[in-house]
Amino acid sequence: MAKLPYFDFLAVGVAAVTFVVALVPCVFILVLKWLLLGKVRPGVHPLWSCWCSRWDFLYVAWGFVASGVLAALEGTLLLALYLRRTGMKIGKRVLLGDGFAQVVDPDMLRFGDDATVNAMFQAHTFEDRVLRSAMSPSAPAPPSPTPPCHSMARTSARRHTWPRTAW
Repeated sequence: MAKLPYFDFLAVGVAAVTFVVALVPCVFILVLKWLLLGKVRPGVHPLWSCWCSRWDFLYVAWGFVASGVLAALEGTLLLALYLRRTGMKIGKRVLLGDGFAQVVDPDMLRFGDDATVNAMFQAHTFEDRVLRSAMSPSAPAPPSPTPPCHSMARTSARRHTWPRTAW
């Protein structure tokens, strides 16, 4: 039985430990999302309700625990693989750019096949002490068999015009 040289063993060991250390926060947030919120549907929730508190806690925990690791995956297909597990509907060969390391409303976002998305998304609003969430429109798949260079999608839960005030 051949022994691994010390440096080969060290290289494999460091790679394995690094992978596990990066995987643990992501799995923790994934489990936390499904335990606290489950499948999120469009709706209206009072601001001080238990549901809004859990939603906010998950967003803050995601930012502290996993956004650093997931930021390293931005621009790779691995980020789409992780976000599918959080409830986001993502087609085949979708490339997600900056801003997807921490997603506020993963269950509300949908992207078609062969899309390249580089935008910040928010599918909720706070109005009159109420959280309103809505499903975003899909980013359509391109009509040609050739993937596009960039397919940018922008969405909002509801367009809101603020009243003009004279200061």
